[in-house]
Amino acid sequence: MQAIKFAVPRLRYKSILLWISFATAFVSGLYIETPVGVLFFSYFVMAATYISMIVFNRSFGVAKEFIFLFLVLLIASLISVLLTYDSYGLLVERVIFASAKAALLMFFVVYYHSAYRLAGKSVTAVFEKYLQVATFFAWLGIAQQLFFVVARVDIFSLFTHGAKDYGAYLGVAGMSVEPAFYACALLPAAAYHTSGFVRNFKISFGGAATILALIFSTSSLGYLGLFAAVAISFFTGLNPKKLWILAFTVPFALFGAYKLVDTEFFQLRLNDTISMIENTDLTVDDGINISTYSAVVNASIAQRSVSDNFGVGAGFGMYNVVFDKYIDQYDIPAYRDDLPGRGSATSLLSRLTAELGVGAWMFLSLFFFWIWRAIRAEIYPAIGIACLSTLIIILLRMGEYYANGVVFVFLLIYLMNKEFRLFRRNKKISLV
Repeated sequence: MQAIKFAVPRLRYKSILLWISFATAFVSGLYIETPVGVLFFSYFVMAATYISMIVFNRSFGVAKEFIFLFLVLLIASLISVLLTYDSYGLLVERVIFASAKAALLMFFVVYYHSAYRLAGKSVTAVFEKYLQVATFFAWLGIAQQLFFVVARVDIFSLFTHGAKDYGAYLGVAGMSVEPAFYACALLPAAAYHTSGFVRNFKISFGGAATILALIFSTSSLGYLGLFAAVAISFFTGLNPKKLWILAFTVPFALFGAYKLVDTEFFQLRLNDTISMIENTDLTVDDGINISTYSAVVNASIAQRSVSDNFGVGAGFGMYNVVFDKYIDQYDIPAYRDDLPGRGSATSLLSRLTAELGVGAWMFLSLFFFWIWRAIRAEIYPAIGIACLSTLIIILLRMGEYYANGVVFVFLLIYLMNKEFRLFRRNKKISLV
């Protein structure tokens, strides 16, 4: 009986730690600006909960493979800094900042891995806890929209001004810095529930709320992620015996696609993207969507940087020096002082390309191979589809390393591959 009494508070404590761990991905709108940069509230929460997880797990939880990853990233960055000195200069400064950025990334990796260990070293268990947190923040987003429609009040305006006011409704951001960040944090959960609906024609109440909250974000990024989940689910997850599900899910998908294309904000981005493709000189047209234009400009900057440096990047976390070198060669709208993307390239693919060169493509190819194999093997089909859909979106339009659970998605893919290899090895042993 005494052991049971101690076990119950310990389980509650573990549950609270896991909940807080994933809640940090949804509060990017809480931050302060300092002379040395932006300090996010989530950083302090992560530091405090990591100490608690160390005590709970009774170890620091720094696996050898993460130490190896840190050393590879550090050495690759140092070599990149040396090889690109003629292009960017700032030898000592770049070495220091690249090392600090790599160390911060490793903290995020170790932090989420500690949560994985706390959940019993189970991808399924840790993802289920994330789903619970995502559902909670989804309901907050729905509440934000309802209060605005009914009372014209943004209930989170005292804490963050991330939501976009479209007059009759909001582009919901919850506690995130903007709707796209909120959509990115929600997307693994929304894509997971979407995949379940496509594959089995079933969805929970919380799952429907999560998808609705993502729709309320009005983020084209989030919508594209949902459609990626639908497409991947169709092509990989339908059993021939369940083809009848298509009769129900295809109309939903087509209706959703029609409504998306019919919206003003999607039309704006679509038309501007087509204009950018046709406009090879990348000149500024009147009324062009700044988000689309900046994404294309940053992609061009990344391509030119690796071309001018023979496939070598500027060093991890050093996109700002690449941006500063090339940005003067592009038009900037008269109503703005600068273009977005100096710190993020507005795309993780563009940022990694500029920072790590062609080596980044091999790194990303490995993750795509791992997640595709996990989906095809039916080990974690829905979770795998959720991660793949989110990975695509992150690479296209989310250039942040430390926000919105980006590191969690990459780590989850790695852990799925690790558990898959363990499963296959145990299966071989049992057959022998």
